[in-house]
Amino acid sequence: MAGLEEGEWVDGYYPLKAAEEPVYRGSYIYLQASFLRDQSTQAISQLMFPINPMPSFLSGTLSFTIKSACKLPKADTFSLSDPLVIVTLNHPPVQQIKSPMLKDTLNPEWDFSGDLSLQCMALCADYLQAHVKVYDGDNIGGDVLIAQCLVSLKEIIDRKGELVEI
Repeated sequence: MAGLEEGEWVDGYYPLKAAEEPVYRGSYIYLQASFLRDQSTQAISQLMFPINPMPSFLSGTLSFTIKSACKLPKADTFSLSDPLVIVTLNHPPVQQIKSPMLKDTLNPEWDFSGDLSLQCMALCADYLQAHVKVYDGDNIGGDVLIAQCLVSLKEIIDRKGELVEI
């Protein structure tokens, strides 16, 4: 597998695990992601430490586009779910992007984009994940988690824009 070229996207369907069930039940979320490396960080490191460089530092912007989901679990009693998505990067500082809520659908189409900044040692990137959670919004007492998945940031940083199969 070749490395990610600047500005190229990883895109594909990721299976969602229902919040109340330990196994996957056929729900998917379709998302795209890219990583745009901040070139200034590497240049500064090379200027400051030309003979004995610091371990590789990774700095840049993760861009996510939450396209759609299909076959979401029904969470409301008298209607379909009102889904919204929150993508969380748990690497300090914790960051989130949140899609708008769509009314009464189990197959939402958001086509929503947002950016998260990433700064870490390159070795750490192999272990970082974005947590994608789908909630049923518009509930008394707050949003209810209905499905979720983890997306490896290594895939986003290392892969070209091929379909991602997990």
